[in-house]
Amino acid sequence: MNEKRQILLEKETMLKWKKWHRDSRKYIISHKDIDLRVALGEYQVSVEEFYKWFYEKVQKLYSKELDEVSRIESELAKLS
Repeated sequence: MNEKRQILLEKETMLKWKKWHRDSRKYIISHKDIDLRVALGEYQVSVEEFYKWFYEKVQKLYSKELDEVSRIESELAKLS
């Protein structure tokens, strides 16, 4: 038997808190209720996209420095 459970956060209850960031408030208002699993999945995708972008940006901006660090690490590994 496949049972599926969900945690729903009630929009009206969430909107009682007055310190939401404007984008968060818009997200809450745009939904009937918030399915926590869906919201966390969306957040996970955003975080993964950020880290991919950040990694690529660091690689592009600091490639010479990172190559130098790798070279030094290789030399140190040979010494041990």
